[in-house]
Amino acid sequence: MGENMLRKIVIVIGFFGISLPAAAYVYPTAQELQVMPPYCKKTAVISKHLGNEQAPTGHDAETQGYVEKYGQNFWSFHHYCFGHMHLNRAYLARGRDEKEGQLRTAIKEFDYVLRAVEPDYFMLPEIYSNKGRVLLLLKEEPAAVVEFRKAIALNPAYVQPYYLLSDYYEDKNNKEMAIKILEEGLTNKPDAKSLLNRYKRLGGKREFKIAAPPEEKTSPPNEKEVIEMKETPVKPDEKAEPLQNKAPEPSKPEVGKPNPYCRFCP
Repeated sequence: MGENMLRKIVIVIGFFGISLPAAAYVYPTAQELQVMPPYCKKTAVISKHLGNEQAPTGHDAETQGYVEKYGQNFWSFHHYCFGHMHLNRAYLARGRDEKEGQLRTAIKEFDYVLRAVEPDYFMLPEIYSNKGRVLLLLKEEPAAVVEFRKAIALNPAYVQPYYLLSDYYEDKNNKEMAIKILEEGLTNKPDAKSLLNRYKRLGGKREFKIAAPPEEKTSPPNEKEVIEMKETPVKPDEKAEPLQNKAPEPSKPEVGKPNPYCRFCP
């Protein structure tokens, strides 16, 4: 191989080696950002693409709020946002190959975040549920059920995996299993309307009530406190004012001036 040819190959490899990481991102449009989580526009990579450089030590107040809520994991959340973007594009795909490509890319983005966060990270149930949603669309149903079960195990009161699982079993004409999943979810989250509506539609009969908060127990006063209460006289100026049964009359608007509390009065 000639020296000139070798030099050309090295130049081409170097060019793509430098350019590929920056060009690998497919950014969401302004319209797509509107249906993605609101924090997406403030993630480091997307924010920079929009012309707003972000850094852990130099971001605006809104970004700081997201960092306080989501922790330092927020700086890798552009991958989670890209996962949402590719999932949304899969719904709009025109062909089977395009749809599958978008879904496979969404899985890769979700998996990146799953590898990056801590095992007890509070967002895991949501991420597992969205990954399960993608796997269902890919017809990888057993793997999807595993992801939903991971989400439920981490947070039994999180609603999304229950209704996704229930819808899946209903689509499979397994009404009994769909109802069972909804009952499990309503046991842990009885006020979840999305689950309750599905449950009633499928003919569920059980009643799910929200548990009343426990009553606060007050300890009775000890003997010394009882004696002090009995022996301490109440001074006249310490007596409570008698309750006024008559409410004060509302002030009448001045003659010739419009009534400020009436929208349609002259």
